[in-house]
Amino acid sequence: MTRRVLALACLGVFCASTVVAEETEINFAYVPGTGVEKIVVEQPLGRLSVRGWDRPEVRIAATKRAPSHAALDRLRVRVDLKDGRLEIVTGVRVGEVLRPMPTDGAYAIDLAVDAPSGAHVHASTFDGDLDAVGLRAGVELSSSGGAIRATDIDGPVRSSATRGRQRLAAIRGNVDADGLRGDLELDSIEGAILHVSVVDGAITARRINSRTVEIVIAHGDIELLGAMPLGGRWVLRAPNGNAKVVLDPAALSFALRAMRGIRGTLVRDLRPASEQRGPLRELRVDRPGAARLVDAQVSGQLELSTF
Repeated sequence: MTRRVLALACLGVFCASTVVAEETEINFAYVPGTGVEKIVVEQPLGRLSVRGWDRPEVRIAATKRAPSHAALDRLRVRVDLKDGRLEIVTGVRVGEVLRPMPTDGAYAIDLAVDAPSGAHVHASTFDGDLDAVGLRAGVELSSSGGAIRATDIDGPVRSSATRGRQRLAAIRGNVDADGLRGDLELDSIEGAILHVSVVDGAITARRINSRTVEIVIAHGDIELLGAMPLGGRWVLRAPNGNAKVVLDPAALSFALRAMRGIRGTLVRDLRPASEQRGPLRELRVDRPGAARLVDAQVSGQLELSTF
């Protein structure tokens, strides 16, 4: 059984590798993590996971797959560490140059990075799925064709997917997410600002506790469930679909406005709403506790504010 060493371009790195089969190679690299403030990962060749841990080092595990050992040797991972910034790039060696180009399914690298949880992470993939877990200084995530999943994150989260599902859960910070095609799911968001947009798909948001919310979808439906704080403003825009909001019961005054009319079960214990003739476009409750918004559904735009 032969041994191969991961190609690295950085100082102070310890490497080890184990060959599992002729077409598969697993490499490990350990980088000192003390002083690392930002980690940038460019991964066009497969899946990527980044996990925060409490050790003062970065561990990089790369699983390479190719039809032959010669092809495996062309698949490389480059690591650069300078001035608190750690950069990890996968690519294909062409001559003396490492090109970060995607390959077909026979040539791939799957990457797993364990890093100090206090480092800010900026990570991207091409068609591979991208997972980020347990990070405490915010993340920036993007993928052209893979799914994005971020869980248990402190700090701001920025997520962008061209084609692929996104799931952001247990986020304690502001969220800014967008997608071209694919569903977007949010769960347990506690930042002050939540801004998401999707061109074609569906947006589902549960256990939302943000003061300012703007959710926009060009083609598809929106469903938003959560507890709205005092002074909050939630705006849902679905010009070619439905926007639905369900609030946890709270003794708050609120105003609800809709572009094309409101339908569904609006409020509990508020008779004038059911007696109004024609489409109901605005509902205002000035006395706290006089009514609780249970369920409202519209086509077009819905705006809800509490005071």
